[in-house]
Amino acid sequence: MRKRGTDRGLNVQKPEYLKFFSPEDREKFTDASARAPEPAASLFRVMAATGLRIGEAVRLQAEDVEEREGKTYLHVHTLKSGREGTIPRGQRPELVRIIPIISPDAKQVLKTLVRKAVPPGWLFPSRRGLHITVQYAGIMFKRVLADAGLDPRYSTHCLRHTMGYALWKASQDIVFVSRMLRHGSQRSSEIYTHLTLDDLATIAEAKKDEIY
Repeated sequence: MRKRGTDRGLNVQKPEYLKFFSPEDREKFTDASARAPEPAASLFRVMAATGLRIGEAVRLQAEDVEEREGKTYLHVHTLKSGREGTIPRGQRPELVRIIPIISPDAKQVLKTLVRKAVPPGWLFPSRRGLHITVQYAGIMFKRVLADAGLDPRYSTHCLRHTMGYALWKASQDIVFVSRMLRHGSQRSSEIYTHLTLDDLATIAEAKKDEIY
């Protein structure tokens, strides 16, 4: 779908960002991101497995990863998408929400990052000792897309949408999806389900005995 706009009296078409990866594109992105330099490669693996917003992910510190009773939890300094520029570099939002890490790959990546972290503990440090910027991460994301031969209309936020859809498809529980993505409203989570006609038919078939 494309939006129409005007430029000097002429109709021009402005492409919309694609919302989430298809299974095939997700696999291509995963393969290409593994070839990216660090810390970008690890950043994208964590974002893909957790659904973190880019502004939240780049600001993760070692102290945010908690091991408790054999489980791994992540303390996320929650930042609304689009407001990355309102938080000075090196600072973090006060609102913290905790989510369990359910991906074995993400657990391993986080453990490795924590082990390698040096004071002040940024998991994705820049050469200057602070965390990498959202802008740098965005540039690296576009390079990974190019390497994978994927549509440049994908944005880093599609990793969040892709995870949201995967969470919903596995659980079919909007409350679960809302908690994992740290949404303030379940209505926000509904956007991430990307329901298809096949999805509706599958759910209806599974629930028909309860309905009728």
